[in-house]
Amino acid sequence: MTRPRVTLSTIAEHVGVSRSTVSNAYNHPDQLSTELRDRILAAADELGYAGPDPAARSLRQGRAGAIGLVQKNLLWAVSDAANQLLLAGVAEVCEQHGLALVLIPLGRPDGNTMDVLRSTALDGVIAHCDGLDLDRRKMLRDRRLPLVIVDGVPDVDADFVGVDDVGGAESAARHLLELGHRRIGIVGIGARDGEATTVSRWRMEGYRRAFAAHELSLDDVTVIELSTSTQESGRAAAATILDAVPRPTGILAMSDEVAAGVIHVALERGIDVPGELSVVGFDDSATATAISPALTTVHQDHRTKGRLAAQLLLEPADSPRHELLGTRLVVRESTAPPASAV
Repeated sequence: MTRPRVTLSTIAEHVGVSRSTVSNAYNHPDQLSTELRDRILAAADELGYAGPDPAARSLRQGRAGAIGLVQKNLLWAVSDAANQLLLAGVAEVCEQHGLALVLIPLGRPDGNTMDVLRSTALDGVIAHCDGLDLDRRKMLRDRRLPLVIVDGVPDVDADFVGVDDVGGAESAARHLLELGHRRIGIVGIGARDGEATTVSRWRMEGYRRAFAAHELSLDDVTVIELSTSTQESGRAAAATILDAVPRPTGILAMSDEVAAGVIHVALERGIDVPGELSVVGFDDSATATAISPALTTVHQDHRTKGRLAAQLLLEPADSPRHELLGTRLVVRESTAPPASAV
């Protein structure tokens, strides 16, 4: 026998109060005495009431009480040291506004990211990197949901937050060149191919500018393309790039995680870092100082980036805003002049 559905009206009749009084027990507890609220909640528990329907409540209040953050996959989102800082920035603003944060993975095995975005109750969406194609962006506009792009392709109809990837990468390459390195390798996500991310293309442009200033081109360096930005992918790249003849004396990695993977393999092979191999990362995450030797890298303020993205989402403006945060090179122990120049 199917048990009858328990509603606010069911509880109200059981306790002998109005339906609005029961609703206040959940949504406005300050308007009831402690004794009455406890009695209502006890009755709800006795009757097997699961709580107010969040979708219905969002329709009544005109807000869902949650924002969505689109990222490439959930495991990377919570484990990548740099992305953890971005998450912390977004979460900080959510906490201040009493909002939930919904992580939406772009790489769902069933490919149903569109369905999740279409059906989930949200007050707005932050899309990290190239997380949303044109169809998904249009669908969000049709839902009248605010959208902020972070580190992806800017949109004339959406707010954007990014960092000076071109300038940061240029400073990293210039650092190696000024130390005297000419045999240089680049390790990055889709660094040259058609699948390169927007950030990868910007960083390659920064490297290109630094090389051009020293009468070099990207054709003069070894480029290893990766599908993911992890220490494991950095280790795999190192296995190839360190076998090159002649071996590069300097490596430009597009993330600290990749740089750490390269350093681990170099040390395992007995290659001194930085005596025989200099390595520069990008991000200045916790990984940069956790590894030994400490990593020379490009600093970007991930937490501020996440915080700013969430603030823009919750503070609509008449026209889209474009915020570009600065970067700076942080020189540590993983870089030195090449042995031939000493």
